[in-house]
Amino acid sequence: MSSSVYREREQGQELDFRQQPLVFIDLEMTGLDPERHEIIEIACLIVDPETLEVSKEYHCRVMPEHLETADPKALEMAGFDQEVWEKEAKPIRGVLEELNELAPGGIFAGWNVSSDMSFLESAVRKEGILLEYDYHRLDIASVVYDRLFGDKSLKRIKLTESCQVLGIPRGKKHTAMADAKATLGIYKALRKRQDLVE
Repeated sequence: MSSSVYREREQGQELDFRQQPLVFIDLEMTGLDPERHEIIEIACLIVDPETLEVSKEYHCRVMPEHLETADPKALEMAGFDQEVWEKEAKPIRGVLEELNELAPGGIFAGWNVSSDMSFLESAVRKEGILLEYDYHRLDIASVVYDRLFGDKSLKRIKLTESCQVLGIPRGKKHTAMADAKATLGIYKALRKRQDLVE
């Protein structure tokens, strides 16, 4: 991770992390390589870090500029439909600018969030934009590893399996908003369990 794509806070502007909104983010891409493939869908849930209530939702399809480099399997998994995208999708720069206005100073959270962040950081670098977010991130897959390590009903650290073990509605796989909501649901369930233990 490079912090060079994040706008640096001025001295004295540091916040207690408990005051920074969590931004549950999920991306769908045209493949697995952030330098060659592109973001085609983005969803965010802006969440109060204490109550875990959602204050804002954001969803947008992104128009790829280089479909010729896309992995057909990745497009199929993401449900990419050329006609739908031509009607609804926006250019990546506009989407990044909208994203920056959602929750400046927030902390990104997600399922294997480093993968999504590598694409987001690559996109802002290419567009010459700085992210108005904290460079820290919260990986919910790591939280699952820690909190459910002793739960023998969980065999693999996968989003769907974690939802099943915790009784969280899954939604349609590989759609950005459904994945973001499932990830938030898992985090809420784990925080609730922790509160009960304490």
